[in-house]
Amino acid sequence: MAFSQHTLKYSKQLEETLGCGTVQDKKSCLKTKNLTEILLAGKFPWMVVPDDLDLVFYSPRFDGEILVGNNFREAIVKAPKIDSLIGINSNEAIAFAVNALNRYSMNATYAPVQKDKQATFNQTNLEAAFKFLLSQNNAFQPNPETPIQEIIDFYLQQKPKFPNYPDLNAFVQLFSDVGYNVPVVREAKFKASHGRKIYVYMNDYEIPNNPIKSQYLVGNSHCAENTMIFGNTSGFEPPIVGKYKQVMENFVQMWISFIKFGIPRFGNMTLEKATPNRVPFAHILNDTRLENDLWADRSSFWDHIARTYGFDWIFGRPTSWNL
Repeated sequence: MAFSQHTLKYSKQLEETLGCGTVQDKKSCLKTKNLTEILLAGKFPWMVVPDDLDLVFYSPRFDGEILVGNNFREAIVKAPKIDSLIGINSNEAIAFAVNALNRYSMNATYAPVQKDKQATFNQTNLEAAFKFLLSQNNAFQPNPETPIQEIIDFYLQQKPKFPNYPDLNAFVQLFSDVGYNVPVVREAKFKASHGRKIYVYMNDYEIPNNPIKSQYLVGNSHCAENTMIFGNTSGFEPPIVGKYKQVMENFVQMWISFIKFGIPRFGNMTLEKATPNRVPFAHILNDTRLENDLWADRSSFWDHIARTYGFDWIFGRPTSWNL
């Protein structure tokens, strides 16, 4: 949601704190400030925005200098054609939608879910949180009730996938879908339609006996693949032996083959390119397999919401272009 209007209010706060709020050429004014001044002015007490579906305080904007275009689609069309291996974890938002380590605001009501509320988080909590979060940014005006209820119903239908703590898992899946999953699918399809060779993997391998694994949530969180590339980065992971070692070696082989030859391979598997209509992917598991279309149901659902109700939560703004 880097293209949403949400982050502008924090940028304006930064401008005002640095004395550039009323200056006509704000960019030139900001360039006169040193790094220490900017870091102090832009410092927030938490990593993520509390009680907001858009988690970031700052994000890049389209100004015609770094990214040429008025939106992501225009920027992709005008950018150099570079092939990509895109990786994503199976539940990226675990790290942000739950305050498991008390690193985020302790005063947040809806998101992130507080550490002591995880075990008792229920459907009533989920529905209240969704109604609050999905109505922000003036979404779905003037009649937000119908689309928000449709979104709630969609995520309630996901609950059977989670035998334990289903409401909490469905809640976190919303954040993963809006912030990571659907954007990755859209990017892969759109780049493929403009001549890029795009390959995708989804890391769903759970390290055995991992002490930092959530006891409530299913899937791998943001940056979980770092261990696959760099080894024991946190100092808490168990020894890299047996199946864990084999999965890691395959993972690294996939990366190396793409870097060297432009096609990701490992063992006897070769990843298939994304197309404008589907995103084949390597599903990294205990026994990795190649699958046909990454999160097709979630992608189709959010495209439908945007087209039908005129607001696209993937971009965090009213829909003003063809999806």
